[in-house]
Amino acid sequence: MNYNEIFYLVFLGQIVLISAIIPRWFYRRIKHMMSVYKPAEYPKLYPVSTTQIDKYTYGFLMSHALIGIIGLMILIHSVITQSKELLNWDTQSVLTLYFMIQQIPFWILAKAGFKYYRLMREKHFNKHKKASLKPRYLSDFISASTLGIAVISFLAYVTVIIYIQQDPFPGFVGYWNILFVGLLNGFFLLMTYVFIRGKKSDPHQSHQDRINLIKLSVQILMIGLIACNIFLTTNLILASLELRHIGDLIQSLYFSFIALVMSQTSTYEPLDYSVYQNQAKLSE
Repeated sequence: MNYNEIFYLVFLGQIVLISAIIPRWFYRRIKHMMSVYKPAEYPKLYPVSTTQIDKYTYGFLMSHALIGIIGLMILIHSVITQSKELLNWDTQSVLTLYFMIQQIPFWILAKAGFKYYRLMREKHFNKHKKASLKPRYLSDFISASTLGIAVISFLAYVTVIIYIQQDPFPGFVGYWNILFVGLLNGFFLLMTYVFIRGKKSDPHQSHQDRINLIKLSVQILMIGLIACNIFLTTNLILASLELRHIGDLIQSLYFSFIALVMSQTSTYEPLDYSVYQNQAKLSE
């Protein structure tokens, strides 16, 4: 099996995973929720009708199916023409653009999720709010070893930049790379702070479920940060060794990995659904 065939398989894996498997996981989770936790018993869970939820989740699946077909067309074109670059353009650019397109339904889903929680809050407004007075710190949700790996991954990137700067390859922008990746790491840390200190989206979510979701989200962000630093460092090394074509394969694998990790939040299953029942029902 030659390099092109391996790359085609990896790209096919990206298409299937992000545009078929992960959306199906989300769809199955929603269908399971509606079949087990019915609106009559858990009214606070449904600020809109189940018909609307069905319609939206089906549209979510169909959007991914269409994007998956686009990806297959790109792949088939490359196989038939045996072009060195996807769409006879630039493989890394095509991979990045296609991954962004694959994320569009997830971005729309996230926006719809905020609207869904807002309707929850409006429909079942609770004047008596409960809040935990215990402060939350980063160390409560992530281990010191994981933080250490994140720091080491960034320092490794900086070290590679300094080394390549001594004998730069064409297109290398030098120390500006450190600024760019430093800002990127800062963004990940900012998002971590928002998850830890921000207000909860779901107004009925139990304290323990909220803590569990924060922990999951923070771990995903740290894994994403480490993976991003490693990926960018690998790309620089391959470019300096004139092995940019291998970077295309690694980039597709990286996108698949990131999507798989991020999917854990959209498929997260709460432990306590009793918070979505009416108080009268709970007292029976």
